[in-house]
Amino acid sequence: LMYSLVRTAIYTFLFFALSLVIYLAFWFVIRPYKKRKHFQRYSETIGFSSSFIPFLGDYKHLNEVYLSKGKFIGHFLRDLAVDFGKKKAFFGSLGMDDMVFINDVDYLTEVSKLVPHVLDRESIDTTGFGRIGGTGGLGQSKTTKYWALRRQIFTKTIGVNHASRFIPIFIKHCEKGVSEFEEGQVINMSEVANTISFEIICEILYGCDIRDKLEKVRYTNKDGTVEIVNLYQCLMKISHDCSFASLNPLNILFPLLVHYSIGAENRRNTKNSDEFERVIKDICAKSQDSNS
Repeated sequence: LMYSLVRTAIYTFLFFALSLVIYLAFWFVIRPYKKRKHFQRYSETIGFSSSFIPFLGDYKHLNEVYLSKGKFIGHFLRDLAVDFGKKKAFFGSLGMDDMVFINDVDYLTEVSKLVPHVLDRESIDTTGFGRIGGTGGLGQSKTTKYWALRRQIFTKTIGVNHASRFIPIFIKHCEKGVSEFEEGQVINMSEVANTISFEIICEILYGCDIRDKLEKVRYTNKDGTVEIVNLYQCLMKISHDCSFASLNPLNILFPLLVHYSIGAENRRNTKNSDEFERVIKDICAKSQDSNS
């Protein structure tokens, strides 16, 4: 009887081990390779990185050029328009996550027609630290009434008729930023543009009295220490953390780790996101600007 139980246990273990190997091989090797081969038929309009590796996908390129230098996926997406200026889209793969980044308005219009009838957004945006993203931290939210309302408000805000009221704000912040330049100083215009854009967006969304009620954010570092930073610094730090978390194989294989903040890093990211969200809600509650 004991021999039979041991043999059954061994066979069961081998079965699940083989199933796991097949599962990982399909999602991390076979499927990304087939997807890449499929899109390569349209190489005249779709670009690809040159460092695709099974299991890792395009992570090697992303890590060497961006993540290892303290940058995050946002920089990678921003540079696509430069690196693939003549391409209308770019296909990328990170582990089992296949992505098509669109650089062309006509392409985007056609894809938008498929949502939500053929395609839909991932639901991970509504839980975990995905909440901080406008359209998703580790994905995008499903097409719900909440998402539709958020899109309606956002599109109204950036509409020409509505946004034209904020031109003086644009000019004010640009003049303030330029006034701080010194003769002979080397300027990183990318960082300057990010900072000025963030200040403009904050003032438009949260009111002209934003600086009077703006409080610092308590950001928790990896070593457990708490750092007091401003909203912009906190957003950049959380975006960087979420970019790394989205590449974690365990988070990809088991999304519940993110949903329920399981693991030290996920708990830290969720804690920082909660703090960021708390400050934003407090700003909105205190706002006295009817135009915000």
